[in-house]
Amino acid sequence: AAWRGAQLLRLGSGRPPRQLFGAPGGVKDARFFHTGGRLATAGWDGTSTIWDAQSGRALRRLRLKRGMSDRILDLQVFPHGDLMAVLGIGGDLAVWSVTSGRLVWQICVEAFGRHRMLRVLPDGRGLVTGVSFGPSKVVAIWSVGTNTAQHLLVHPGMKVRWLEVSPCGVTVATAGFSGVYVWSVATGRLLLELEAGLTWGSRLAISRAGTKVAASVAGRIHMWSGVSGEVSQRLVIGEELFQFAFVSDGARIVVFTHAGAASIWDTETGAQLLQLDTGQRRDGHGVVRFSAPPTGHLVAACGMYWVREEPDGVTEWVKVWDASSGRVLHETRARSRERSLAC
Repeated sequence: AAWRGAQLLRLGSGRPPRQLFGAPGGVKDARFFHTGGRLATAGWDGTSTIWDAQSGRALRRLRLKRGMSDRILDLQVFPHGDLMAVLGIGGDLAVWSVTSGRLVWQICVEAFGRHRMLRVLPDGRGLVTGVSFGPSKVVAIWSVGTNTAQHLLVHPGMKVRWLEVSPCGVTVATAGFSGVYVWSVATGRLLLELEAGLTWGSRLAISRAGTKVAASVAGRIHMWSGVSGEVSQRLVIGEELFQFAFVSDGARIVVFTHAGAASIWDTETGAQLLQLDTGQRRDGHGVVRFSAPPTGHLVAACGMYWVREEPDGVTEWVKVWDASSGRVLHETRARSRERSLAC
């Protein structure tokens, strides 16, 4: 997704990207539905657009009802069925059926603080929202259709800057400068409290089964057992990290650095397995977004590098790799200022 629209790339087709023009103010985020047949994009003007992924045709446009939520902070699709959830800047949390356009559920969560993060539980029955600003540092677990939170995750001194749900739906990991916390989704009970010494540039990830939790500090990734809390591995990347994620069901971890380098590591041995070709250049290079489904073997990234011959000096790129072999499966150039990526 880009500032003014989105590009739909079909791997292996050899066709140029299909341009999808969404909200007048530009597109902030994009998500595929589980079948891959539809795509949802969130606009900066508070509208969400549902697209046919085959034809590129806009199927439906949806908008938050309340006047305060004129911007969408986060967009998520449910793992099954046709439901989509959005979180607005005014605290409005809404769930729609994208087939009928019916508003299934809407609630204002602002009473618990300024919620900025949204995740859908893998079973599709609930949502998780997190507060990262203001005096309240709360993570809430919601059941769709109810007006009260099922669980409020609060711990003395906890500050929430990062929030991740394990793909199996058993645990929620939160992190801030005070450390990393792992919670039970079913009971809301704190399971693990991990010391990490995180900074503004840190990131958080949790493996598919919730058995591994990882956080980055400077040029290192610290990994713990999601069951015992014991340190299982420390990866020395050597450069400042931009982002990372577990792939291949947690057996591997893919890492992108601010310098534009990309690599894949073994989470058991701590050894670097592959170096991904990002086309890194001496005249400047950067990864803007990346996507790595935890259950698959694909890694996708979009970024930019500086080229004097270009009119504005910038060329954007999109690449897809096989996480098992490191082979480039797809590569294309773009000129639309990518700001989000979905596989």
